[in-house]
Amino acid sequence: MVCHQNSDERDLENPEDSEKSDDTCLLESGAGWSNLWQSILTGQAIPPLIIGCGLHVLAQASGINVIIYYGPKMFTLAGLPNSTAVFVSAGISFAQMCSTLLLSRMVDRVGRKPMSYIGLSFMLLSLCGIACSYWLPPSHLAGWLALVSCFCFRVAFSVSLGPLPYIITAEIFPESIRTPGVSFCLAVKWVANFAIALSWLPLSEVFTLAGTFVLYFAMCVLSIFFLAFYVPETSGKTLGQASQAVWKKLQDTSDMSP
Repeated sequence: MVCHQNSDERDLENPEDSEKSDDTCLLESGAGWSNLWQSILTGQAIPPLIIGCGLHVLAQASGINVIIYYGPKMFTLAGLPNSTAVFVSAGISFAQMCSTLLLSRMVDRVGRKPMSYIGLSFMLLSLCGIACSYWLPPSHLAGWLALVSCFCFRVAFSVSLGPLPYIITAEIFPESIRTPGVSFCLAVKWVANFAIALSWLPLSEVFTLAGTFVLYFAMCVLSIFFLAFYVPETSGKTLGQASQAVWKKLQDTSDMSP
């Protein structure tokens, strides 16, 4: 939705024009969603929607919000005192914020996909450490293993599956459907966030705490394959070139299929 004239100036010049312009803005907004629906029917929006929704869902399925929401509880289950667990969880959140700032300086030079692979590699190692901390009996060793592993996981997430899905999703849609396309992907992301955060405790009862993090490990492995086969590298490309790269990547993937 775009309004080209300042609303205060428009009201002073002609109140009737102001009302008409507001109606035009609403029509443009509705047209955006209409364009998205038409693009879905023609197939144009399917590849970027698969990539955008897939990246956001896989980011949530890595278990990041479980570690954020239930971090203090996880540390106490691993053997750390309650006060220490809360303090440490806050410190890890600060480190995660600093890591995101680091990514903003590196992502254009290194590339979207290489940064994702680097972060996912450390996320896999960290999830192994978290799972092992729950296989061990509650002790200081298990607590410190969980602490260090959660710290590494959240830092690695902050330079990969944390911000990069937002960047890539905003780049891969054609201009005519970019706004509703990105909005739809973000809506799917929050649904996945809710479902995965809600499922942690039931899953931990069925698979044990260690087994649940092994499941998140499998989701990170799936993320690597998804990135490799379906997500184009958009670094150094204009928005138009990035949206075209989606189709080229899809064609290359189809050519590799038996």
